[in-house]
Amino acid sequence: MQDFLEKLLDELIETGTDLYIPTTGASIGIFENICQLKLPADLKELYRFCNGFGPDKEDQFQVLSLTEATMELVQYGKGQRGSRFVLAEYMLYCDWWEVELTPEAETSYRIVNAGHRSGSPLVLTHSIEEFLTRYLAGGVFGNGGLYDWHEEKELELRRLD
Repeated sequence: MQDFLEKLLDELIETGTDLYIPTTGASIGIFENICQLKLPADLKELYRFCNGFGPDKEDQFQVLSLTEATMELVQYGKGQRGSRFVLAEYMLYCDWWEVELTPEAETSYRIVNAGHRSGSPLVLTHSIEEFLTRYLAGGVFGNGGLYDWHEEKELELRRLD
């Protein structure tokens, strides 16, 4: 994960995207207590590296800080205590992506495109590294980016039906 985080840093600096100041173990504990959930190890590592980033200049995409994710849950009802929280959004919540914890939350979770215009939440991955790699590859709208990925997953589901 450390190699990936260094690559993330290089790419975000190159694009001029702001990285938020890393969080502390105490702040992670406060987030977990308020939201009644336990973050998996790789998400804790990401937030200790940078407590979110953005918005980028092109897509107005951002990975939320733990403080903002808490506010979205507590004040605006995005997510659900004990099971999901908003990870990222673009253009002031025209779309957003949530982390959905599974019963074995210490090691397992899903990242769901929860606010997509298609209306149905769609599981994209079980890995923060894969999610951010797709974002770095094509942003929200570019080739190989988050919306291409959404379409790929929808096609996979149609083939299975």
